[in-house]
Amino acid sequence: MKRLLKAKERRRRELAQLPIEEKVKILVAIQHASNQIRISCGRKPLPEWKI
Repeated sequence: MKRLLKAKERRRRELAQLPIEEKVKILVAIQHASNQIRISCGRKPLPEWKI
């Protein structure tokens, strides 16, 4: 369990060090994946950011 918590903390620190542009790209990718799930469940997709 300790190993997993340390890995999680390390990943959070890595993400925190990314430039804002990379963070926005990650966010848009998450929005896209979320919309694909919504569509597969028969729901309307939400607007995605255009960058």
